[in-house]
Amino acid sequence: MSSTPPEPEYSAIEQDALADAIVWTPAIERMVRVVAKWVRLDTPGGVVFGKQRIGKSSACAYLGEVLQSAIGYPVATLNWTMPMNDSTREREFTQERMQQSGCIAVTHRDVAVLRGRLYDHIEQLADSVCARRVVVIIDEAQVLAQQHYGYLIHCFNELVHRQLRPFFLLVGQPELDTVNRYWNESKRHQIVGRFHVHQHHFRAVAVSEFDAVLAELDRPVSADGPSPSALHLPVAYAAGWRLADMAPVLRDALTLAKSQHNLTEDIYMPMQYLRSTVLAFLYREAEGRLDPREASPTLMLRCLRDAGFLGVIAYYAEAACTDETMQPGEAP
Repeated sequence: MSSTPPEPEYSAIEQDALADAIVWTPAIERMVRVVAKWVRLDTPGGVVFGKQRIGKSSACAYLGEVLQSAIGYPVATLNWTMPMNDSTREREFTQERMQQSGCIAVTHRDVAVLRGRLYDHIEQLADSVCARRVVVIIDEAQVLAQQHYGYLIHCFNELVHRQLRPFFLLVGQPELDTVNRYWNESKRHQIVGRFHVHQHHFRAVAVSEFDAVLAELDRPVSADGPSPSALHLPVAYAAGWRLADMAPVLRDALTLAKSQHNLTEDIYMPMQYLRSTVLAFLYREAEGRLDPREASPTLMLRCLRDAGFLGVIAYYAEAACTDETMQPGEAP
């Protein structure tokens, strides 16, 4: 009777290779610290902007979960997302915010009734966590129209009237910086003074941060399961190899890519592409039964190409910035 051949090492790849949970990054940590500072200073609002596909939405979700512990006192948080459409009608705007806030009764012919229900719900949410501070996180805020800002001002004023302390955080693409300049030049101080008091530039993962982020990606998929490096490359794992050991080779590969694309700026890698690059590396190493400790920059360059990052690398090249938190009107 013939013995059953061992399963190939790459069979584990068919499982969830990396956890679906939001992965901590230094950029998210910086955003949490900055926003917590703004709230502690009792400012009414601020702006976080950054390029597309770099994890701002994940950062918003993470912020909503940890902001209370970061600030140090009870806080009620709401996460709103602006739809990509041209509607500026107050009824639709209010109903969408009600749904995103968890309201059930979102239909009524009187807009004032809908607004009252929304504000009642927010007040009840604050009461449920024994908080007076309410933080409203608005993702995709670059699509806000002038009428939308009017609705937000009304919401802000009504929450203050109910003896709550609102803070509105606008999060979106770099167009938010342009919008801020427009409000300043138009002398719309009622908007600047509420929503654009501070600005923070959210960036993707810097090459110097690869070690820390790869270590976070290497956490077990399940609480009692193995880490991705142990699951997919057990021989190398037993010899001491971890995903974070990819970092030097990945940096070398990006140096080659910068040279090939005639780029001189720093490269900031979105988590989406970093995850895909890690998966491409795991596939190639496991399928080829290669030793990851011997990986070359050329192989990693292929993984970057597999992930699609080389096609967009120029978009994520930026000049280094030492101070990413700005006041209104300052250049990023």
